[in-house]
Amino acid sequence: RKKSLCVHVVGAAGKEMNCPWRLVPRFIPKECLKDLRIILIGPELTPSERKAVAPSLSHDGNHGSSERRRGEGGVRTRLKVTVEAIQGLYHEQGMDLPRGHLIVAMNSGMHHYGSWTYTLTCILRSPLHLPCFVTAWNLTEAIVVRQILFDYGAKIIDGFDVQRNCFSSLLPKVAMDNHVTANFDNRYIIGVRGTPVKKMIEL
Repeated sequence: RKKSLCVHVVGAAGKEMNCPWRLVPRFIPKECLKDLRIILIGPELTPSERKAVAPSLSHDGNHGSSERRRGEGGVRTRLKVTVEAIQGLYHEQGMDLPRGHLIVAMNSGMHHYGSWTYTLTCILRSPLHLPCFVTAWNLTEAIVVRQILFDYGAKIIDGFDVQRNCFSSLLPKVAMDNHVTANFDNRYIIGVRGTPVKKMIEL
């Protein structure tokens, strides 16, 4: 259980900037967090100041409440959600980034962009050994991404091998370069951890 959680959203662009982050609190079990910090990192972003994007929701999911109950004693506490955008590539940020607890890459397309070579090295061979969750449009892409992650020493987090994402978009998208098939944002998800360099040497 953590009082605060910092999530690095890697390869972020306009879609992540416009994501309804204000809805996140309703999916977080009560009493788990006091502060949630979401840091978007991507070359297409416009840098922004850190800002609160939403009041918390009451634990019963009602809108309009800036507080939620904690425990039977009736003590109230706020879940603060903040979002910050940083322009650039993840592996170039180095120690300038606040230390994260979790890494997310949405619809990464890492098999299309060479810059992911350096970013994956940074993520999956870091001594921090952070969990990383990657989403894909469809099963074919998810399997390709899975192999790429394995090539960089990633290990599957128990229970998070390639699978349908219950939080994926329900709006189909037609990709003209993919035989006019319908895809869905974040349709599949995979969770991995890296192998720190020291362990790879030992192997």
